[in-house]
Amino acid sequence: MRRLLRKKGFSLLELVIVIAIIGILTAMIVPTLSTGEAQKKAAVSGAKDFYSATQYLVTKYSRFEGFLSDEMKQQQLGNDTNNLSSDSILEFKKAFCGNYPQSTNNYIMISMAVRRSEIVYVNAVSAPTVAECEEKIFKQEGLIKSGDNYVMTPFERVFAQDVDPLFEQQDGVYYATIRAEGHTATLLEETSINPSMRVIMAGFCSDELPIASGDINTYRNDVLLFREDFRLANNFYMGVCSSLKDSSNNYVGAPGSYFSANV
Repeated sequence: MRRLLRKKGFSLLELVIVIAIIGILTAMIVPTLSTGEAQKKAAVSGAKDFYSATQYLVTKYSRFEGFLSDEMKQQQLGNDTNNLSSDSILEFKKAFCGNYPQSTNNYIMISMAVRRSEIVYVNAVSAPTVAECEEKIFKQEGLIKSGDNYVMTPFERVFAQDVDPLFEQQDGVYYATIRAEGHTATLLEETSINPSMRVIMAGFCSDELPIASGDINTYRNDVLLFREDFRLANNFYMGVCSSLKDSSNNYVGAPGSYFSANV
């Protein structure tokens, strides 16, 4: 009994020290977790906003019975000396009473950079496959800077003007991939599919991804591969709005999937 009575517990000072250490560790861990969760939510929210806005616009463009701008009209007619016909992302097709990609292209990919709450550039490319669009976008083909400003094509200027009031943009880079269908026929009667354009995926990253150089497959593995939930291989958060699966049967955004590649 005397031995038990002599046994001492923690002193008040020791308890204070232990509690202080726990408090310091908690203060270090909790903000990191909350910041990461906030970044993920912001990235997903940005992707959803851009998905909705882009779908609204491409639907509007495909149903607009005329040229989207005089610049785009002159470009399509070959009268615009400042822009090559290959820069023509959408063309007015009288047979379809709307604006669609060139008949050889089935996909459009758009990147849009926002800094200090202002759109600084829109870069739009078109190609027969998603992989070709992706390579052009991440190599920033066609993105030209003159002084402090970017030089945009007629379609890119129209898109920037139209998308600006549709949602409150976060600083970062937005991406959208669009699939066009039923637009390759010369006459509407030649196809049983009504021409349409549909956003198949959108993404948002608060950090600007590095410019791709060299082999694009190496770039995909080093940057565009999802390691964790909405975190890319280079540790950036990429929010995604898509129900598509990649060639490995993974939903885009899930660990092991690629952002936009092989969908």
